[in-house]
Amino acid sequence: MPKPARLFAYGLLTGAGVTGLGFLIAQSFLGPLLDRSFLTQEEQVLSSVHRYLTEDYVELRDPQALLQAGVVGMVEILQDPYTQWIGPDGLQQFEETTSGERVGIGVQMNEDGRVYFPYPDSPAAKAGILPGDLLLKVDGQADGYLGVFGRSWPALKGKLGASVSLDFQRPDKTKYNVNIKRQPISSSTVGKVTLLDTEKGIGLLHIRAFAKSTPRELDTALAALKAKGLKALVLDLRFNTGGLLDTAVAVTGRFIRGGVVCTLKGRNVDRRIRKADPSVFFGEELPLVVLINRYSASGSEVLASCLRDRGAAILVGERSFGKGVFQKVQQYPDKKGILKFTAGYFLSPQGKILEGHIQSDFPGGLEPDVHTASPLDLIALRSWLRTDLPPLQYRAAIQKYFPNRSLPEPPHDPALLHSIQLLQKSLLEIT
Repeated sequence: MPKPARLFAYGLLTGAGVTGLGFLIAQSFLGPLLDRSFLTQEEQVLSSVHRYLTEDYVELRDPQALLQAGVVGMVEILQDPYTQWIGPDGLQQFEETTSGERVGIGVQMNEDGRVYFPYPDSPAAKAGILPGDLLLKVDGQADGYLGVFGRSWPALKGKLGASVSLDFQRPDKTKYNVNIKRQPISSSTVGKVTLLDTEKGIGLLHIRAFAKSTPRELDTALAALKAKGLKALVLDLRFNTGGLLDTAVAVTGRFIRGGVVCTLKGRNVDRRIRKADPSVFFGEELPLVVLINRYSASGSEVLASCLRDRGAAILVGERSFGKGVFQKVQQYPDKKGILKFTAGYFLSPQGKILEGHIQSDFPGGLEPDVHTASPLDLIALRSWLRTDLPPLQYRAAIQKYFPNRSLPEPPHDPALLHSIQLLQKSLLEIT
């Protein structure tokens, strides 16, 4: 049986019809409180199949497992890479991704169980944990705390405010114990904040994703660059695959004085215009170059297209991915799951549809104003842009205790070099 047909049959077996999704979930969670007289035929089929399989199937089956399978079948039959059912196991990761924060103690670990460095102002830093300290026990347990390949360290994560007892050994063999409460740790959605040309004041910052924390991080980064003499900016959106639309709109507002950012075009609703809040404008109309590549998508394309349509920036790099759709998020009670589904298209301020994958007749993506060659090593560039360098106060210790783990170096980057040249020329023309 072809995959679409198999998925369709599977969806019908455990739940049928996208229109009945809301009722099936509500019926499982709220039970007989809903009056079935209001159900459509599709909803009645969903309810009936679920009831028969849970009550009369020859062997006992978990009603929630059948519910999850039915929802997954309906989502998969859409063959939409952007529509997703997130079950109970994925809720925490979804929340961390959208908030820009994760719950933990704020420490980066080496694969051998030693602390690489604690994040500034994190619970780990405040507890006196230092680079080179060896983790011996978590809550008194010496085994089982190491994550896959020594990277995930799941026992260091946990519920917000919950305490964890950690036993460490310093490089001089001194042992100590600390009790730390897990707190929100910023995922650093804004990185690589620096002045590329201190004489001319050309700055750089990379936005890795659009989370709830991003506008606050961006304001901090821009203020730091302004204090150093910022006069022009390279805004790097490469490898940024999107995130929250509200955040993308808020970020755009830092670079334009209010006005239209994008328009949302849905199937059953009138077009809705999203505008920038003029009160969050950075305060200066900086010469601006936006870097994009084939992995810049969704919110990145909303931001980049608006800045170009409004005459606020030049786009440099290569054609963007072309994810020009937005999702609605429906969260169900008791942490049973989240449905994230495609609800419509983004349009740029000039009316361009950015999507290029759901409809074959849509061109999709953004053509840059200046095409540049991609770096030969895209993996190295992606790693560089997503890696936080250790704080300065820890680097001497890191070099001492991790001599074989060199700090990452930026790869050769033709697009960035060309952007710097464009801004240098622009500043020269202004003066």
